[in-house]
Amino acid sequence: GKDDANSTVYLPIDAKFPKDVYEQYYDAFEAGDTALMESSGKQLETTIKKMAKDIHDKYVDPPFTTDFAIMFLPFESIYAEVIRRTSLVETLQKEYKIVVTGPTTLGAILNSLQMGFRTLAIQKRTGEVWTVLGAVKTEFSKFGGKNYRPFKMVSLSGWDSVTMLIGWCHYADWIVSLCWLYSDTIYKLISYQLNN
Repeated sequence: GKDDANSTVYLPIDAKFPKDVYEQYYDAFEAGDTALMESSGKQLETTIKKMAKDIHDKYVDPPFTTDFAIMFLPFESIYAEVIRRTSLVETLQKEYKIVVTGPTTLGAILNSLQMGFRTLAIQKRTGEVWTVLGAVKTEFSKFGGKNYRPFKMVSLSGWDSVTMLIGWCHYADWIVSLCWLYSDTIYKLISYQLNN
């Protein structure tokens, strides 16, 4: 993304592979050993917290990065186990500003963030759009005051519909001219939105 000074702002994403710790937990689960499940579950949480702290300390550096990072867990089973532990997820978000994603959620989160950043950019550019629209409104009122009366006279004097159509074409031509006058500004706004 871009910040207010139009500098690049990076989104830190790091993949972590706590496979060994998860396999210990899974083996304990399969064996039905509750004591081993509890200890390996705590070890899994400790490992995930350590990884989150590592990501935060290495990569989160506002204003050069976002104030949060993404931890990508590439195995759906590990991701599901971490997400199942809601207190762990809350700790990761509050203490380390880490969002946990897995194979099925990474794309959705990145798309959501992209839309959020685009919305933010649009909101920042709203002032410019309102300025342009204000200028267009002023031009319309200037032109409309001069040229609207002939349309009333044409309709009141009983002229045929062809004459009315010609009058409206002149009015439409003026609208096109007005758009042409502001086309550079409109083009820049559209280009900015497409490129950011």
